[in-house]
Amino acid sequence: MSKLKRLQPHSTIIALLRELELLGIRPDRQSLGILANCYCNLGRVDFGFSLMGKCLQLGYNPNCVTYNTLINGFVLGDKLPLANKLLDKIVNQGFQPSMATYAALVKGLCRMDRKAGAIKLLSRMQSGPFKPCKFMYTTIIESLCKDGLLNEALDLFANMKSEGITPDVVTYASLVRAIYNSGSRKEAKRMLDEILDSNIGPDVQTFTTLVDMFCKDGCINEAEAILQYMIERDKAPDIVTYSALLHGYCSRFQMGDAEKLLDLMAQKGCEPDLVILSTMIKGYSKIGRIGKARSLFQEFYKRGIKPDVAAYTTLINGLCKAKEFKVARNLFYKMQERGIPPNVVTYASLFDGLCKSDSTHVAMKMLEGMERKGVQPDITIYNILIGSLCEAERYDDVSKLLSDLASKGLEADVETFNIMINVFCKKGLMNEAIQLLTEMEEKGCYPNSETYDNIVRTFIHKNDLSSALYYRDVMVDKGFEAAKVLKQGAMQKVVRLVLFPLPLQGHVTPMFHLATLLHGKGFAVNIIQTRYRSLDPTLFPHFTFHILDDDGLPDNATFGASNHTTILATLNTNCSEPFRSCITQILSKDPIACLITDPMWSFTHSIATSFSLPRIKLRCASMSSFYVYHSLPFLREKGYYPLQDTQPPKSVLYVSFGSMVEVTKADFVEIAYGLANSKQPFIWAVRRGSIEGSNETDPLPLPEGYSNTIGQRGNIVNWAPQQQVLARPAVGGFLTHCGWNSIMESISEGVPMLCLPFFADQNIITRHVSDNWRIGMELDKGIERGEIAKAVRK
Repeated sequence: MSKLKRLQPHSTIIALLRELELLGIRPDRQSLGILANCYCNLGRVDFGFSLMGKCLQLGYNPNCVTYNTLINGFVLGDKLPLANKLLDKIVNQGFQPSMATYAALVKGLCRMDRKAGAIKLLSRMQSGPFKPCKFMYTTIIESLCKDGLLNEALDLFANMKSEGITPDVVTYASLVRAIYNSGSRKEAKRMLDEILDSNIGPDVQTFTTLVDMFCKDGCINEAEAILQYMIERDKAPDIVTYSALLHGYCSRFQMGDAEKLLDLMAQKGCEPDLVILSTMIKGYSKIGRIGKARSLFQEFYKRGIKPDVAAYTTLINGLCKAKEFKVARNLFYKMQERGIPPNVVTYASLFDGLCKSDSTHVAMKMLEGMERKGVQPDITIYNILIGSLCEAERYDDVSKLLSDLASKGLEADVETFNIMINVFCKKGLMNEAIQLLTEMEEKGCYPNSETYDNIVRTFIHKNDLSSALYYRDVMVDKGFEAAKVLKQGAMQKVVRLVLFPLPLQGHVTPMFHLATLLHGKGFAVNIIQTRYRSLDPTLFPHFTFHILDDDGLPDNATFGASNHTTILATLNTNCSEPFRSCITQILSKDPIACLITDPMWSFTHSIATSFSLPRIKLRCASMSSFYVYHSLPFLREKGYYPLQDTQPPKSVLYVSFGSMVEVTKADFVEIAYGLANSKQPFIWAVRRGSIEGSNETDPLPLPEGYSNTIGQRGNIVNWAPQQQVLARPAVGGFLTHCGWNSIMESISEGVPMLCLPFFADQNIITRHVSDNWRIGMELDKGIERGEIAKAVRK
């Protein structure tokens, strides 16, 4: 995993960690750190954050690097509330975030309309080693002003000055705009006077900055007011000032106002330059007045101005949008005749037009000649061509272009993937679309709202509502707004199931297998888990998880033959009300079609009835044990139970007693001697901590000299892949506790069994293995070395 981490195949690493979890292998600090890093890189910092609890549970204390990584990940993913909580936690623990972390938090809080949190963070910084800087104050003031919170902005502005931090032109500009928008024009002028009276008194350039800022924000009226104010204060606007306002008019399609501004410029003796005329041409092109744009282009030569490559590119782009593709191509060649070589933007504009006019083959030929003319294609060029080729289903040519990218030192960006995903979605090729989505994430190219929107809408159109719901949830978790179509009831057809497994390995595994099968059939799956022995939700991202925190068991609780009834009773007593609350919470968001619970949860029937929910019980034990349980009243009435018998064994031995059984030290020694005295080869999987009174670090209480006694015949391991071992030709017998998963695996591989049951349905299964199915034998005298050795030899 450490080597893979450098290559960044994050999904592959996560799959490895999932395999460890299912196999019951305890992760170490390094593997959890790698997993957290993967989730942060994939934009799932919430999963990375959930690993902190697992670290603490396993005794690993996160370090400063871990915390700062998660905080920065939360900020980038717009998960500021979680970032703030984590910041509080690490400061309380003595860790110190960096100045860059504080600045990112301030910017992120403002971006998410959490100004109060940003101001609180400034106050907290006052008592720490890092003091708030001008950038932080200005960021918050600007955000407050944009939201119309003028009084709060002015209070912070006053605080900023009291701390000896001098405001800059951006600070003042934000306040001027907010004051002006509030209707207080006199106050706005007073603030401008304050700028003039300060050491940063605005010159024409500063005023121009304000005009440009207001225009870019769409506040044309404010920009016009500043221009008028400049004139009144004898600060004559220059060509750049006029250009900024003209750009504002054109971007808002106010071409009439733009023409009036040109007249005003002429009155002031300010002749329009190349930039202004190009801006006007662009404005006319955007509103479809391509004839006006072409006429204005001729003004260049009348005024003695030589059009530059940007001017030609602007008109070519306008002609292509007006579908005058032939004229655009002619202009493209004419500009070269006049000694103006096209740049990559010019080519992109023309390529876009050629592709839209079904002339992709012409664009492909021109691509070959670009480099000979000293123009390197950029990713935009490739995106245009890839989109057109995908539409034409020329996938071989797409592959060649993608290979060409790497040779040019370019990488596919989010637009590249979105273009291909969009085409696949249009054609209903969802497997290919999802494969591209996975490839994006593995390459660190993070999907955006458009990516998910296309996928979700297509799944809805195909009536695959479960997949649509899943990617809708992924979309929302990443901070994107769900597609509007999802808010109009389209997802009401999704069938949601809630599964509640018992937290024991033999019960969890089949329940999760069932959940995977159901999800594959289009169901939305919610999993409710107890805190005790809960699986890591991040390893099963297709399911929605809920944790019952108050299950009544301590963190170090163990489950074995001596206390299993007590633990089950404790869980049933303490989980009833949390389970009811969890069902209520789920129902508040989505309807539930059915509950699927383990029959050991005795309270789920009454709760399901109270909500009028259908309930299915998944029995994880054998059908034979179910039949016996059903027959017990009759057997008791008649006064007898099924008799014991034996089945002649076969040779070989693999030994394992599952994930729950605990044995005494005396029993462990008896088993060890029995295996040694059998003189047969064996593999014995001994789970650390499976001997009463021991923990995972204690050595096994093997008899003295035991290794010499068994020599090469015996192999004792901490864990073994059971089904793979049973499938090996050399293995012909299985000494087992008769847990149902073990029985199924042994039957599947055709391996006879020696049965040593401990608790629950293991005794019933043993009777069927030995007496009814006749595929194994029971150790009649239990754990006794002579009995074990004799049975193994048979």
